[in-house]
Amino acid sequence: MLGPVQFISYSEDVVIIFNAHHVQYHIFSDNKQLFASAPVHEVHEVKKTVERCTAATKDWCAPRRLRLNDGRMEVIWLGTRGRLQQLADIGSHIIKPPTVVRDLGVYIDAELTFCEHVRRVTSSYFFHLRRLRQIRKHVNRQVMEQLVYAFVISRLVYCNGILAGLPMRLLGQLQWVQNSAAKLVRGLQPRDHNKPALFELHWLPVHLRIQYKLCLLMHSVTVQCCPSYTRNKRNHPRPH
Repeated sequence: MLGPVQFISYSEDVVIIFNAHHVQYHIFSDNKQLFASAPVHEVHEVKKTVERCTAATKDWCAPRRLRLNDGRMEVIWLGTRGRLQQLADIGSHIIKPPTVVRDLGVYIDAELTFCEHVRRVTSSYFFHLRRLRQIRKHVNRQVMEQLVYAFVISRLVYCNGILAGLPMRLLGQLQWVQNSAAKLVRGLQPRDHNKPALFELHWLPVHLRIQYKLCLLMHSVTVQCCPSYTRNKRNHPRPH
């Protein structure tokens, strides 16, 4: 019981620090995220606030034999291309803003185009498909379907709700991955049609799967079968 109690105490202390600096946050087991929004003319104040909060967190960790991993600390400005150009000379003395950050397996770029995310995950998917294709003759179809779903399809649908509204040229790259995975399971040739394979496997196309994910999320919010933080978002006023 001592370990969890101590962990909860640590989390509560960190939350107090974040609230004292008036920043919003997400806290995971080994990951702390701060975020804030402001007009361009107020961004200097936001930068100073985040720096003070980071420094205060470091000071809190030191006497407790804890340490923030500076090598994994990142900060990124999000906005339109025009706004980001105005912020080109605004950095951080503690952390230098990159153009892409990785958050829970999702690659977030400064303009929220998700081009880099699609490029990286597509490359990873085809790597797994090439490896699985090497053992296709040594396993039956059921085993191959389970392997493809575990290494490719499960990752293809992970956090896919954030891809809603992306151009079809980007979603088409992910659809290409799904088509290749379906042909591998069915033992089809590259030139064979993929729609019968998707239909037999009960795999929705990528863009429809995204719509299904969002509809399922909103349904769970409506019937209140979701976490409280998701349910509370429904009643938050929209920013002006």
